[in-house]
Amino acid sequence: MCREQGMGDFTFYSFMEPSYSAMQMVPYTEVDPSSTQLQDGQVVPTSGGRFGDAGKVYFQHDTILDVNRSFSFKLADVYCVAPIKNKLCREPCGQDFWAVGKNCCAEDGSNFTCGDAGSRRAKSGLRLMENTDVPFYRLAVLQAASKFKMISQHPVFFHWLEDPVAELHSWQRQGFRRFALAMLGAFFVSAATLFFVLRSMDLAIS
Repeated sequence: MCREQGMGDFTFYSFMEPSYSAMQMVPYTEVDPSSTQLQDGQVVPTSGGRFGDAGKVYFQHDTILDVNRSFSFKLADVYCVAPIKNKLCREPCGQDFWAVGKNCCAEDGSNFTCGDAGSRRAKSGLRLMENTDVPFYRLAVLQAASKFKMISQHPVFFHWLEDPVAELHSWQRQGFRRFALAMLGAFFVSAATLFFVLRSMDLAIS
């Protein structure tokens, strides 16, 4: 019983709860990750602090993943980060949007392949929901900022994707699949246990 409960908790907190939480957060469209024009016409660096409630973010067409300034932090796993930026931005540009992934780059941060990093059609981000990983990505950002002379005061972390909605549905399918397998496994274990108990009783009577 404890094992089945543990499997259920793992499935819920690994797949279902993150997808439900992300779906309830605010979607943003046409986001420029580098600069923002204020109502008075002034152009300022985009602050990640304005997107603390973001779940899905659809960036402007000129947004790219700056894999030339990717970096990593290693603590058993390799926590990889790469800046999300508008390629047309002229300084000063905000550096608060980061694509992230685990064990999908080299230990020095090069060869960043997290999410859909290799796709030119990827212009979207799905918010990182694994809060326990955030401190390690922050450390990677601090190291990247130091090496590449960047300022990232309010970093926000995203999975870089072509279609965030499809990714959320994928999480839910994995959750349902694991739940079904756990249910089947529990059924067969219970059936086998009952069979051996009844068989033992028959042998004892005879």
